[in-house]
Amino acid sequence: MRSKKIGTNYIANTIYQLLLIIIPLITLPYLSRVLGAEGIGLYSYNNSIVSYFGLFAALGTGTFGSREIAYRQDDREGYSKAFWEIFFLRVVFTSVSTLVYIVFVLCFAKNKTVLLILLPTILNTILDISWFWTGLEKFPDLAFRCILVKLIYLPLIFCFVNSPDDVYVYIAIEVIISVASCIVLWGGVGRFLVKVSNINPFLHFRSVLALFLPSLAIQLYTVLDKTMIGLFSSGSYVENGYYEQAQGIIRSCMILVSSMVAIMSPVIAQCYAKDEREDMRFYLYRSYRVVWMIALILAVGVSVISSTLIPLFFGPGFEKVSLLIKLCSPLFIIIGLSNVTGLQFFVPCNRIKEHTASLLTGACVNLLLNLYFIPRFQSTGAAFASVIAETCVTVTQFVFVFRMKELKISKVLTSSIKYLISAAITFVFGIIMISSMKTSWVSIILSCVFMLAVYFLVLILLRDSLVLYFINNKLLHRKEAQ
Repeated sequence: MRSKKIGTNYIANTIYQLLLIIIPLITLPYLSRVLGAEGIGLYSYNNSIVSYFGLFAALGTGTFGSREIAYRQDDREGYSKAFWEIFFLRVVFTSVSTLVYIVFVLCFAKNKTVLLILLPTILNTILDISWFWTGLEKFPDLAFRCILVKLIYLPLIFCFVNSPDDVYVYIAIEVIISVASCIVLWGGVGRFLVKVSNINPFLHFRSVLALFLPSLAIQLYTVLDKTMIGLFSSGSYVENGYYEQAQGIIRSCMILVSSMVAIMSPVIAQCYAKDEREDMRFYLYRSYRVVWMIALILAVGVSVISSTLIPLFFGPGFEKVSLLIKLCSPLFIIIGLSNVTGLQFFVPCNRIKEHTASLLTGACVNLLLNLYFIPRFQSTGAAFASVIAETCVTVTQFVFVFRMKELKISKVLTSSIKYLISAAITFVFGIIMISSMKTSWVSIILSCVFMLAVYFLVLILLRDSLVLYFINNKLLHRKEAQ
């Protein structure tokens, strides 16, 4: 039953995640030509500022809420009480954060108009109950509601964003879609909840605060770089535009790597709560292998085709994005591994101290490297700093795992051998093919198909069990040997 449920959730989540990939593939080329690097950079820089206040509004309740709901899946009254306690805690945090934000914008901000347009994204924290659906593992419900809203996004962009002067309209559309995505999550939630009494939101304050530190650390090395690029760019947001577009490509592809995390975290939380350690280790090892398989082909693929893809995809003036994508391509592997360790192991198993320590290590490294590299190399320096910082996070996590002796790091690393061999062969064949063809969409598509074929053909020849699972429709089937 558990394997069947995972399979259903994986299919639903994959459909939604594919939509999140397809939509940027449609809108990014259009927006880059209409708004230019300056307009996109303006949004990127100011959105990075808003995200700090959004972080304090959530204060770690998202991760905590998903975990607590997962712990209580079989206790309807228990998870109903947890839902309302966490919800009201969010109301309090968001109200305080919003008041501070308004004072900041009116008294200190440079781009007041943009920041006021973005204000609802902070208030949106109250409406966002995706953590509840995730905790209950209701991914089909979550995916269906979000897909409906995302489909509205495309016509809004193409109808109302037609020139560089429409940058404020573009920002407003982003805000509207963000709010609408959270409003639809409330549809049908009542059928899962029962009436409860003696609600005490602040009962969870210390636990939530403990999970806030990892969120803060993540913010420091995923958003701070955008803020610092804007601060060190002498009033221009062009470098922010380059960096935002490169990150847009990386984030879209990263969805393929990270989609398993949302599905497996509640499963592992339940295994931990029921003391099913053998099952927990099975799912963790399987997740690591999925990351190796998907992340390596993505890293190879974007590295090979970026020089050909970017001029066609974004148009003139975005050539630097190709370099940034190549620099960031290792992030598929690095972040994929750290997501499994941190979000599928440390958080569900209540190893918050280890999770926090690893993220703070990355945040400190990133901040120091940003201070040195961004003033000198701008977006290129930020990309380099991000890769080094994420590497520090993953290495630190592996050190903790090694000391805990819950998992064998050697098993995690050796499980990558076949994928590394296949990725190396694919890289060589991909370079030969892309260099021998003219720059066109046809050559890019053919190269992608060719590299995928080579990659999985080599894995089949190497008799990789995970690929054979896919072929036999037995992904995550418990009976297969690890």
